Amino acid sequence: MNKTIMLDGREVRVEMSADTLRVYRKEFGRDLMKDMMAVKDELDLEMVENLFYVCAAACDPEIPPIDDWLKQYSPFALYQASQELIAMWVDSNKTTTQRKKKADR
Repeated sequence: MNKTIMLDGREVRVEMSADTLRVYRKEFGRDLMKDMMAVKDELDLEMVENLFYVCAAACDPEIPPIDDWLKQYSPFALYQASQELIAMWVDSNKTTTQRKKKADR
């Protein structure tokens, strides 16, 4: 799933796929599923930064290291746009299959 999200008035392309979980874990040593479950209680800014970075890097192989990438944006630009990214996560995790009804006996 691809989307363009505005950060500080600039378009940033992001992509979320099956690879996002693996790349997040490889890059940051954390489990994205567990981090996203914690979002229900309180939004973790570092998790948002990390997820934005992984999703932006999926669209741009020339992206600089995360610390340099984050310097391009105001302190809370990613936080302000986090709802779009989280909605994208929710949409990408919805099932598209229909439950089969039990056959009549």
